[in-house]
Amino acid sequence: MGIKTKNLKTIKNKIRFMIRRVSDLTPVMKEIAYDMKKETILNFDREQSFEEEKWIKSKRAKEVSGKTLNKTGHLRGSITAKSGVRFARCGTNVRYAARLNYGATRGEDGEKSVKVKAHTRNINGKTINVKTYNSTRQLPFGNIPAYGFLGINSVMKERYKTKIRDYLLGKGGNP
Repeated sequence: MGIKTKNLKTIKNKIRFMIRRVSDLTPVMKEIAYDMKKETILNFDREQSFEEEKWIKSKRAKEVSGKTLNKTGHLRGSITAKSGVRFARCGTNVRYAARLNYGATRGEDGEKSVKVKAHTRNINGKTINVKTYNSTRQLPFGNIPAYGFLGINSVMKERYKTKIRDYLLGKGGNP
């Protein structure tokens, strides 16, 4: 029993090529990170999650005919892409991003004692002065829907697997 090979030199060269490629995936990881950033920004523009589920329109967006999560553009504008030899990622450094991405239910973070400043209330046409008082509030104050603007869906995952395979085999436009 045995194996006969033709073009052994060609096979060795292809294996060496792939070994060199697998030791530094930087070019394809950079391409994937950029694609993840582009897809995330499109989620803001389309007002949908990475799983293509439409967002619940926010009260502010309804009142001003605007877009949900786009009042100032700060969160959308903070999306960054980073890549390296063996990683590609997309994210943000905005402190409240995780809460908006994953959502929260009222009171999930416990309670907080707050000092309510003196103020006036108008009840049945009468102005009433309210003194300063301490109160306990649930955190967060209300339910926050999970918008899911950051994430990778199955289509993206397959696309990235294909990009990596093509890079390793030397196909396509990758260097």
